[in-house]
Amino acid sequence: MAIASGEVPAGGYGDPTGSWTGFLPLVTGALFVLVAAYTAAVFLVRDSGAAGERDLRDYFARRALIAAVLAGVAAVVGVIALHADARYVYDGLTSWPGVALVVVSAVCGLGALALLLTGRYLGLRVAAVGAGTAVIWGYFAAAFPYILPTSLTISGGAGAPASLTGVIVVFVAAAITVIPSLFLLYTLSQRQALE
Repeated sequence: MAIASGEVPAGGYGDPTGSWTGFLPLVTGALFVLVAAYTAAVFLVRDSGAAGERDLRDYFARRALIAAVLAGVAAVVGVIALHADARYVYDGLTSWPGVALVVVSAVCGLGALALLLTGRYLGLRVAAVGAGTAVIWGYFAAAFPYILPTSLTISGGAGAPASLTGVIVVFVAAAITVIPSLFLLYTLSQRQALE
């Protein structure tokens, strides 16, 4: 978010430490650490429950609940910080399509919170991942068409066509190679067939 607040200029001559230690970058960093902890705890709720470890499931459910509340608070503080330090992104989040993603994040987050509070875990992972994903996509929707809001557009920061083609070819080859393996690993893990 140092980029969104304009502290990291396109020319690269910004303050190497001060750019990253303002209120907005620190709040955003805390938000993403909390979202990662929350998502991990949610996945561990399901995995420990599937293994029949009720005490461990309840332990991770409490941790997920705490992390969810803290992440929600950090998200609200983050929006306030965006209003003060990154008005372009704030305006993008409060207009279409950014506002739709804010609503999706809030609905998913509140849904996951309700599932945690009621002890129902079916759909919890989808809601938790949906909340975090909507936050990330919300930023990109709010900043569009910029990489560095108001100073560097996506097309202005793009590499040469040959470089972009090479990156896409490598990405597709990696996806074809890796995604089936990850899917198989995940499936076997969920069926507890790896032990």
